[in-house]
This record gives sequence, structure tokens and C-alpha cells, in this order.
Amino acid sequence: MTYRRRGIIGYGNEIEKVKYGHSGMVTHEDRNFQASHFQNGSRYEGSTESWVVTKNVADIIGSGASPSSVAISPDGKHLYIGRSNNSTCYLLHYKLATPFDIESRVFVHSFTTNSFGVNSIESIAVSPDGQYMWASSYFDKLHTFHMSTPFYISSITHTGKRKRKNWYSNSNTIYGYDTNPAGIFFHPDGTKGYIMGNYNDRLHQYDLTTAFDVTTMTHNQYESVNSINSDPYGIWFKPDGSSFFFVGRGGTDTVYKRDMTTAWDISTQQDGGSWAISPNYGYYSIAFSYDGTKLYLGADDQKIRQWSLSTAWDMSSTFTDDGWTLDSFGFGGTVVGMAFNSDGTEFAGQASASDNYVPFKLDTPYDLSGGHTYLSGKFQNVGDNPIGIYYPMGLATLGKDKMVILNDNGNNQYYGSTVNAFSLKESDNVFSLEFGYVKTVDITNATGNSDPRGFIWKYDGTKYYVFDEDDKGIYQYSTSVPFLATRLVSTYESFQSTYYVGSADPKAFAMSLNGKNMWFMDTNTDRIYQYDSNTPWDISNGVTFRGYSVCFTRQEGTPRGVSLVPTGNRLLMVGEDTDNLVEFSLPS
Repeated sequence: MTYRRRGIIGYGNEIEKVKYGHSGMVTHEDRNFQASHFQNGSRYEGSTESWVVTKNVADIIGSGASPSSVAISPDGKHLYIGRSNNSTCYLLHYKLATPFDIESRVFVHSFTTNSFGVNSIESIAVSPDGQYMWASSYFDKLHTFHMSTPFYISSITHTGKRKRKNWYSNSNTIYGYDTNPAGIFFHPDGTKGYIMGNYNDRLHQYDLTTAFDVTTMTHNQYESVNSINSDPYGIWFKPDGSSFFFVGRGGTDTVYKRDMTTAWDISTQQDGGSWAISPNYGYYSIAFSYDGTKLYLGADDQKIRQWSLSTAWDMSSTFTDDGWTLDSFGFGGTVVGMAFNSDGTEFAGQASASDNYVPFKLDTPYDLSGGHTYLSGKFQNVGDNPIGIYYPMGLATLGKDKMVILNDNGNNQYYGSTVNAFSLKESDNVFSLEFGYVKTVDITNATGNSDPRGFIWKYDGTKYYVFDEDDKGIYQYSTSVPFLATRLVSTYESFQSTYYVGSADPKAFAMSLNGKNMWFMDTNTDRIYQYDSNTPWDISNGVTFRGYSVCFTRQEGTPRGVSLVPTGNRLLMVGEDTDNLVEFSLPS
């Protein structure tokens, strides 16, 4: 399909065709959405708007409950309120019988987010497709939640985008239980998986009864490699399944090739040759280019080394040492896993000890010794909570839409060896890995123990904005993958102070649909004040103070959260003084 730029704000262009619930083509809903940006946005171009209070819902979640944040889903059918009160933090969900009408709310569900490691909710944002929710909290934290049932917080689970199989129970004593998995690989059609076991020196073969679903892995057979080498690591197959390769340690590290008379059936393996690795730095993982002319080995030296083979896949051919790859990039631990995307233009390495998952873009497919791009902020420590893979021991692609990380029995979250499959938000893009049910990241470049009170996405997911109370200003960030807050192009693009007078004490922040107007709830004067960005959706060109608007002293003295209703002409505010939900509207 050819994607063309269509519509007045560019839906359907090449950058925005990624699969985020949008086909890349413009629909009637898109045009209505685009029109609302400009129709309502143009209303803010005159003098500072005199917002008026139109609704005031008392004790929205109960007297003394201290609501701290509020948001309405883009379709206007769901209302969300966050509560941060002492040590207990709640997220509440209401259905709106009449879209965008807060008085038509019907309670649906609530739960405490403390169990997720989220101890305050200072702002909320919801994706257009209802699959994701973002929340900011104290100490510069930004959390990403996944909802398996769109818009329903009751579907936020501990597994989310991860599918996990406990390898401990699938490699029990009947099959030769092995506490030390040391490599993983999958058949391209997603119906077979292979795990190298280092404790009992056996290669295990699995069937996936549902293709590409690791939860359906069932043990098929195993083959002992002890007589070949008693310290095996890593596993890699030729694309046609006619041979597999692994590293044998002890003495001189050696690459072993095993040919199979029946493709992908390890019971038919036989000797295919071997090569004593030189130079020897202690290797724990193995990979090949698609054509078999390049060999890569992950070293205990925290780097990856590359060799060129004079004859593809042939252990008796001449091996030319190409040296350390990726400019001798240090992974922070032994490199225990390597994987390419389908055309070899992207590569990911997995380290143990540091637990770092690190993706790269390659100028030449499958060539780690040539030009490459490592984007700052793209690596992920998979040992961080709640991912909890504390000692990874393998990495493999599972088709174009999943990446699998293997870990041994040192995993403190599940107390057993597990196979963990994570979705790629963008197909075949190893940079777009989605970890766990809720991802927490630090909001960088804020001073001290800063307090993010507002979080807003640009409509296309390529930028987001954070208002920090301590720094009294707005941070602007860009992402390399739309709507992935963890995939920053840089640490931050710009910061602009929105602190006009010494008496102001802003606690909450909202932005207009056209990216030009910003409103702040001042707890000192109990009024709304406004700044305008000199360039829509780009604060780097400066912001301009526009003045104060309506006074809300009678409704709320301590505002905590505010959001713009997606229609563009109403603001919602919650606070911890009266616990009310207040609606402001533009004058008609």
C-alpha cells in the first residue's frame, strides 16, 4: 500500500503510518478530529479567554478523598480520576451515559495503583484507541499502563503485553531438568522453539501449538550435547533448518555445527564440523548473518566480535577476524543474546549482569562492523520493576511482532526459568519493544525531587509535554516511535518557564488541541492563567504570558489536576480542598 499525505494536519504520511490503531488513511472521524483542532483552537487567538464555571460536582469520589487528576477519553465516553492521599493511591473509572457530560457518570471500577509501584497520580492521558494510559507521579516518574480491554482499567493486568512460559516446569526431571537455560531460538513460522540447557548439556525442542504464542510451548524432545562439549551456550539455526550451531566453552572456546538430515528435527543431528575460536575472549552467545557469511559471538568482555567466512556456514572455511563491532560498544555485562529484524537493518543485543537490552540501526544489513546508529535512551534495563528479568540468558525474535527474552532461575519475580515474549509496537522494529504491564521511566532533566503535575501528548504521538511544579515550567520531548514515551529522540528538546509572577503557585496544566495555548491552575490566587506557545507544538521558540482568567475560589482552593475536554471548549479541574469536580466552559 502507498501511504499519502492527506488531511489538514498530515494523517497518513510515512512517519505516521505506524500501527497505532490508525490505518494511515484519513477517515471521516479524522477529518472531524482535525477540524476540531482548528475550530476550537481559533477561539483562543483573541484576548485571554474568560472561562466560566458551568458545573460543580461536589465530593466527586467522596469527602476527604483528595482527587489529584482527571481525564476524559477522546470519545467522551469514559471519565478517569486519580487519587493520591497519603500512602494510598487509587485510579477510578466512570462511564458517561452522555458523551462528555460529567453529570451522566456511572461508576465502573477502581483499584489501588500502589501494587504497581505507582504511589501518586498527578496527571492522566489516554490513547485514542483506549489501549494505553499514561500517568505522572512524584519524583519525575512517568508510567505507561496497558489495557487489554480498551478504556477499561479493570483490564490492566500484571502481564499486559508480556506472555510468559515457566521453563522450569517444562524441563522437569522427565526431560532432564536444567536450571541454567543458555540460549533460545524459534522457527520462522512460530511453531517450534529451541532452548539450550547448560546444566545437563541438552538442547530441548518445543512445539508451539498456537504459532507465535509462547504460553502454548510443549516439550517435544531433547538431544544431549554433553559428548560434544560439556559447557554449551547459545543456539542458532540456518534459515532452512538444516543445521544448528552453538558455542562450547572450557579450554578453547569452539563453535560447533550440527547438520540435521530432517530440517528442524534435532533428533537427526550429526557432526557438521567445528572451529576453535580465535581470538578467544570467552563467548556466551552466537548469531549469523542471513547468508551465513558473517559470524557474531557475544563475549564475557561485554562486547560483540565479528568474523567473515570464506564459505557460508562452513566451519572448515577461512575465518577472517573483523574485530570488535559497534565501535566496541560495551553492553554492561556478558552478551548472552543477539537478534536481527527480518531484513538485518536492525539489531538488538542482550546483556546479563546489567540486564541491558540495547537496539541498533545498521547502515549495511547484518554488518555490525560498519556504520550504525545507537540512539540515546533506547536501551532498557529489563531487570527493572515491574519487568523483573534479573538475569537474562538469551534473546530471540519470534516472527516480526515479538521479541523473546530467556532468563534463568535467578529471576526473583517468578522464582524459575522463564520464557518471556514481548510485543513490538511497530512490526519488525526492535526499537519498539513493549515491556510489561506498566512501564516506569524517569522524566529527565528536571532539577531536584521534581513534581510533574501535567502530561500531554501531541495528537500524532511524536511529542509530549510535562509541566513540573518544582521547576515551574514546561518540558518538551520528542519520540522516535509515536506514543512510546520511553523512546526519546533526545533527553529533552526545550524547557520554558511558565512562572510569570512571584506570587503564582501553579499546580495543574492543560493544553489546547492546536498546541498553542496552555492553562495553569494557580493555587495562590485561585485563578486560571494562560501562556501561549509562539509556535504551535514547539515551545523552543518561546512562550508568551497572556494573563489571568476566571477565579474559582468558591469551587476549589487547592487544585491538583486539570484536563481539556477533547471537544476543546471545556476544562475539568479536581482538587483536594473541597474534593469537587469543576467544569469550566468557553463563553458561547
